[in-house]
Amino acid sequence: MKQVFRREILKPGVEYTVPPDGAICHLQVLDDPHGFFSEKKMFEMNTEEKWRLANWHKDCGVSLFTGGKLEWAFRQFSLALKYIISLAHSIPKQQHDSQEMNINQFRIILYLNMSVCQLKVKNYQHAYENASKALTISPKNSKGLYRRGTALMHLQEYEKSLVDLKAARELEPGNVQIEDAFRELRVRMRALDKKYATAMKKMFS
Repeated sequence: MKQVFRREILKPGVEYTVPPDGAICHLQVLDDPHGFFSEKKMFEMNTEEKWRLANWHKDCGVSLFTGGKLEWAFRQFSLALKYIISLAHSIPKQQHDSQEMNINQFRIILYLNMSVCQLKVKNYQHAYENASKALTISPKNSKGLYRRGTALMHLQEYEKSLVDLKAARELEPGNVQIEDAFRELRVRMRALDKKYATAMKKMFS
């Protein structure tokens, strides 16, 4: 199936919906200072434009992720993050948790979304790094702990993984995904212990 590429123009007061087919999205902000339209650079955009573009790319990323297009979803989340980081530099830190533009919450969502994309493609180091960035902002985020713990498990950092997964389970007792990861970790740890025991036995026999 041919990939659809959809390009839109950002217009003040106009809301956009993400195409249901998970098309690749690019939303332009146009300026007309000299009688002809040209695409604005990020540093030329105002806070509202950056905020709307960040939301647009995030929503496109979710649509693409749902459709199984993980690489493109990751790109959309990355684009959204660029706008949010730029926006954060233009807004005082004490306003980053405001109801109108909750910069910190948005960053957490994007880091976690990027982390799960990386987990899906088995890029565990980057999955770990993005989950860690989310946890730097919100240390008790259960999704962040679960995803970082899962990444650490696949990186064979079992003790660190155990700490994260235990913390995630305390925050969300009964969560099926966390429990599944916890069981898999226990199996891996027992297998490693058995391997070490066998090696030690051979060494001293």
